[in-house]
Amino acid sequence: MPLPGFDLLTKAARLLIGRRYTSTDLSDSQESFTSTIQMGSNEIWSQTKLIPTSSLPFYTLPSAKTTSSLGVVKYWYKWPLTVANNTTLTASSVWFFLNPSGSNSGVGSQLIQAGQQANFINPKYSEVALTNYYADGDYNPESAGYNIALFSSANGSTFTQLSPSATYQFDYKTGVLEFTSTTIPADRVYATAYQYIGKTLSDVNDVEFNSITASVISSSVIIGGQITGSSLSVSQMVGSIGDFDQLTASNALIKNNLWVNGNLYASTISSSIVYITSSHFIVTDNIITVNALSPYVRYAGIEMYDSGSGTLSSLLWDSQNNYFFVSSSDAGYARQVILGPDLQNSLTPGYLPLIHSSNSITSSIIQQNENLITVAGRVSASSFTGSLYGTSSWALTSSVALSSSYALSGSYTLYSVFSNSSSYASTSTSASYALTSSYATYASAALYTISSSYALTSSYASFSSVSQNAQDVLLYVKNDSGQVLPKGTVVRIVGVDNSSNVTIIQLADYSNESNSANTLGFTNESFNVNAFGYVITEGTLLGVNTDGFTSGDLLYLSSSGTYTTTEPIAPKHGVRLGQVIRVQLNNGSIYVRIDNGAELGELHDVVDNTSNGSYGDLLIKSGSVWTNSKNLTGSYTVTGSFSGQTGSFINFYINNTGSAPSNSTDFGNKGEIRLSNNFIYIYANQNWMRVPIAKWN
Repeated sequence: MPLPGFDLLTKAARLLIGRRYTSTDLSDSQESFTSTIQMGSNEIWSQTKLIPTSSLPFYTLPSAKTTSSLGVVKYWYKWPLTVANNTTLTASSVWFFLNPSGSNSGVGSQLIQAGQQANFINPKYSEVALTNYYADGDYNPESAGYNIALFSSANGSTFTQLSPSATYQFDYKTGVLEFTSTTIPADRVYATAYQYIGKTLSDVNDVEFNSITASVISSSVIIGGQITGSSLSVSQMVGSIGDFDQLTASNALIKNNLWVNGNLYASTISSSIVYITSSHFIVTDNIITVNALSPYVRYAGIEMYDSGSGTLSSLLWDSQNNYFFVSSSDAGYARQVILGPDLQNSLTPGYLPLIHSSNSITSSIIQQNENLITVAGRVSASSFTGSLYGTSSWALTSSVALSSSYALSGSYTLYSVFSNSSSYASTSTSASYALTSSYATYASAALYTISSSYALTSSYASFSSVSQNAQDVLLYVKNDSGQVLPKGTVVRIVGVDNSSNVTIIQLADYSNESNSANTLGFTNESFNVNAFGYVITEGTLLGVNTDGFTSGDLLYLSSSGTYTTTEPIAPKHGVRLGQVIRVQLNNGSIYVRIDNGAELGELHDVVDNTSNGSYGDLLIKSGSVWTNSKNLTGSYTVTGSFSGQTGSFINFYINNTGSAPSNSTDFGNKGEIRLSNNFIYIYANQNWMRVPIAKWN
């Protein structure tokens, strides 16, 4: 049933007499006059052909209570409507589309408010496929239509859909919403809709034609509105065509200048020069084609004026050499544009780009991982300036001698550095510090570092990014574990790679001797499978996760390359790794000092001859060493008691001054022996038995 505040016949009658209809609360004479039937030129749309019929702009905006415009269309997104406060028969049944929105208490219906919005676009302007589509993407996110979308909301941020379940009438001409036979929402009503904001007949005069053909127009054609037709053909224009808003024709040939002060919509424009003075140029197609007419010219592209100098600059394609270049009217200025990799290849992350011979960018052999730069090949240079860091894979020959111009630090200068002779001097500050032929060309440990930025290890030279200072000891290794090793993984030595002569590593583990005894240290960087890098064996490991630890915690080897603060219990192997220095999630630090510990048989004064059959052996001092045995030689004093059910004693002496049992049923242990002055007591068969002690004759 219709609501008591809505009457369809009354509404129809009032519209026929030019009155606005809002509610039966008001009489015919109380309603405002409207122009629904009697329409002026300012209410007749003259740019309806510019209203999109498909692919409507906007179907959502970043926030509610906002608008956006494009061309002749304005989009109102979740706009708060204003209730009519005189609907007493059924409250909240009539709502007005006002800008600015009225208060929650509403406005009266008798007068049309100054901010009343009208001229909303209804679904008849869209293609048939969009007839049932609403203006808000909450209803149909794939596309938008011209049906008004209604919502209710108590706070203006959380919305409940009212369309299409609610029964209502919305007057697209006057912007009045009336609920007819549905439960009125208790909260405020919001609407999303499209509004026409284009020209009307009162703004301009239009000219429509099927065809205009003229050979010569020798005077000006002044049209104050819109030219719409199927064909406009002028072989020669003497004068101008001006002062119109839109020229629409299937074929418009103008021999002179065409000046457009408004919008220019065209599927094809053929002219030697086209000037566009607008600040915003929109192309609805996805491709702009230049140099499209044969014969094609060598250079094609875009030309721009420089705002500072006024010179003309260009972005052009050289179709002969197949590259883009930037040029300017300044003499001698032309630069090629280097392009990225082709569609079949991608740049490798972490590798520096390289300009390829085909004028494109590809990946080089130089890799950067944080502060570590790796070159997958040879480095050739006539000279170096500053600190030089390398790995054992560097092959320096006598032809690559570094001269005094190569200063490692302010007080260190190398002379004929790699000549492998007594002339190898690390510094000229003192003769005692000069390295002679008795020293290896490369320092064998961090002890022979030249400066803190030039820390040489047994693998030749470490990188400054992997060592905190010269005291750090690092080893260049290869990951042979078959898996990626994150930074801070505990590893062990398993052998040497024959092709590179580099130590190979795998995960350390405390489960047995073979996986723990040769623990080497922590990975000082992340390792890919079969990749090379550094392991820190002693010093400060930086940039690791120590969250959850306490500064000073002792660290022990755990399973699969991990570490723990809990000391392992035999048979697990207790390998001490170092101590926590700084506690931090990503930038913690650990002082590394590997102590594999020692088993009993590994002590220098212990001879271990045990086997699986040696359980129960005693460790007995024999000369300068301890050895295992089941035999005791000599005299021993036992304090306490022996307890056992089997076995035998030879030359066993008892010294027992304990109290004698009071009777044969006193408690005792099987095989227990007690002595008194007159008797020897033996506990057997749950009774005490005694033997008198007689004098030895």
